Amino acid sequence: MDDLDRSLLALLTRDARQPAAALAAALQVSRATVQARIARLIASGAIRRFTIDAGPDATPGEVSAFSLLKLASGDPRPSLTALGRLAWVTSAHTINGAFDLVVEVRCPSLPVLDQALDAIRALPAVLETQTHIRLAEVRTAGGSRRVPSG
Repeated sequence: MDDLDRSLLALLTRDARQPAAALAAALQVSRATVQARIARLIASGAIRRFTIDAGPDATPGEVSAFSLLKLASGDPRPSLTALGRLAWVTSAHTINGAFDLVVEVRCPSLPVLDQALDAIRALPAVLETQTHIRLAEVRTAGGSRRVPSG
């Protein structure tokens, strides 16, 4: 990945709906170059998908939580595979520290979140969980995260 690829990814991260012609103008390259670069980034896995980042008004009442999981085995792959099959799990990541995984869960209500957490706790390798419900998400206009002041 070179500087042009990184610049293209930065532009797409801010707004993945930009037409290739607009991206080409911003990067000062041809539209064909942008299209070829995007195709290559998709093929390599650098771009996994194009999606939207829905605001809180788009999903009123949705409950989002992060669950920390401590596993019995040192290999998280079976648990990650199982988590990937659960409908309300939106992402799962290996982490360092006292826990092995952090899992993001998004549900339409607290009772559904409770059911989702029961399903996570029922996975064979899960020894312990600690769940934190998200209260707010703060982002800058460019999409990068920032820490709120005060």
